[in-house]
Amino acid sequence: MKKVYICSPFSGNIEKNVEKAKIYSRFAYKLGYLPICVHIYLEEATGLNEKTGDRGELLKLGKEFVKMCDEVWIFLILIICLFAFF
Repeated sequence: MKKVYICSPFSGNIEKNVEKAKIYSRFAYKLGYLPICVHIYLEEATGLNEKTGDRGELLKLGKEFVKMCDEVWIFLILIICLFAFF
């Protein structure tokens, strides 16, 4: 099974963006991929927190996950609209 890194917004409305990331991850899974979406769980797993200044370290860890993946999918509003037509 191919691994795909799910890249989507996190900052701003974090709760809403995490929920969207879960939807993107389910989408990838339904297409036969193993979704890797670190901002769903990385803060909780490490104790790091973007709000308290750990963004740089979180991005560094995220890059390590990208290296393990076969593909990177970037989800933005434009892409969501495009998926609605397929």
